[in-house]
Amino acid sequence: MKIYTPMRTAPIALITLTMLLGACGTRDSDDDLAFESGIGTDTGTGTDTGTGTGTGTGTDTGTGTDTGTGTDTGTGTDTGTGTGNPPLTGESTQTDFGFVFTRDTGFETGQIERISLTDGNIVNGTYPPVESDYIVVTDGEALFQIGRFNIDNITRFSPTDTSIIDYQISVREEGAPTTNLVGMAFVDSDLAYLTQRRSDKLLIIDPTPEEQTAEALITGEISLAAYNRGSDDALDFGDMTDALVVGNRLFVLLENLDGFTPINRGYLVVIDTITGLEIETGQGEFPLKGIQLQTRNPTSLQYDEDSGLLYVVGRGDSFADESVTVDTYTGGIESIDPDTYQSNLLIDDGTENENNGYFSSGVVINESLGYLITLEGENNSINNLRSFNPQTGELSDPIAGTEGQSLTTLAVGPDNHLWVGIQNLTSGEFMRVDLATGLPVSDRVATNLIPSNIVFITTSE
Repeated sequence: MKIYTPMRTAPIALITLTMLLGACGTRDSDDDLAFESGIGTDTGTGTDTGTGTGTGTGTDTGTGTDTGTGTDTGTGTDTGTGTGNPPLTGESTQTDFGFVFTRDTGFETGQIERISLTDGNIVNGTYPPVESDYIVVTDGEALFQIGRFNIDNITRFSPTDTSIIDYQISVREEGAPTTNLVGMAFVDSDLAYLTQRRSDKLLIIDPTPEEQTAEALITGEISLAAYNRGSDDALDFGDMTDALVVGNRLFVLLENLDGFTPINRGYLVVIDTITGLEIETGQGEFPLKGIQLQTRNPTSLQYDEDSGLLYVVGRGDSFADESVTVDTYTGGIESIDPDTYQSNLLIDDGTENENNGYFSSGVVINESLGYLITLEGENNSINNLRSFNPQTGELSDPIAGTEGQSLTTLAVGPDNHLWVGIQNLTSGEFMRVDLATGLPVSDRVATNLIPSNIVFITTSE
């Protein structure tokens, strides 16, 4: 297993090195609490001697077999003859944490705030302040902070000790333009994929590198240059965004914008994680192998185990780009079969004359329940939370108590609640919707700054 030495937080040294192929290995893990600890092991003054058989005031004690100051002694259970099994010396405790990347109102600074769900949904720690264009992701064990436009670095933190930085590594070559990192999809502790919006290279990385260098972090790359448009100064990349792994296949979402104009349908690229090769889906325009989506400006790629389907939220022209001359409502919620690669437009976002707003982001809870943020009004100033049925496509009216607020993010917590980020004047908070009732609960979870996104980790001690 791989071993790396964590650092304390101040200051964070940015490591900028050339991207090269690096070695791959494993990482050490700590053992659980040991059994049968004590001064010695089955020691005593003799063998099977004494006036009785295994009697006394403690476990397996007496003047005969297994007596003395060693293992299995005490005042506890399992008294009498024989060897016996001692009780466990301790029990692990679990703590549920939410890790929120938050920013200020001016998009200048930000930081990760840690919320303890176990201790009453309070912020009980913060990580070092940074710029505002970051997100947090997790593999279920560690916390990763991804620096995006003009930042291009990955920082791995301990979820239990906010003073520990496992590493911070830049993935940008010295003197090169930003690649605008977007997200990570994990296979296991030794393999993940890193998407880049301003690049046609999907990076293969080792999330637990043996050394704190780009060479050790980046173990390979997969070219998506087939999805580029134009050339030279007019070159447009495929605009990689979200990605996830289902079985032995990696699904990579491409916005496929023209500059910032959503006039092209999005794409979903499928990669075989065993061979590293793109899979021919038969659902794209030749010579492209990927799945051509029915929506434009796609985001929020998810997989639901109940239905066995992938879900994509298309935002259409939610950017209000004036160069878009066609109907700007070209988004919706789309489902994709990960085996046949067939897509289905589950919910259309409507037309300019009849719609429920642009679809911003969504989350699928199970095969019959999902939630969606819609943007309405001038400059998308009115945000609403709606539920939808992933089977029937039925979309609800705005959920009572959530209407007209500035909603920033959605995530499902381990407390069986939907966490909905809200921007206030200078700070933020989370509204929680009980998934059993579909109703918002009265108490809200305050954050120091405005929530951008949130992930959850359950730790054991």
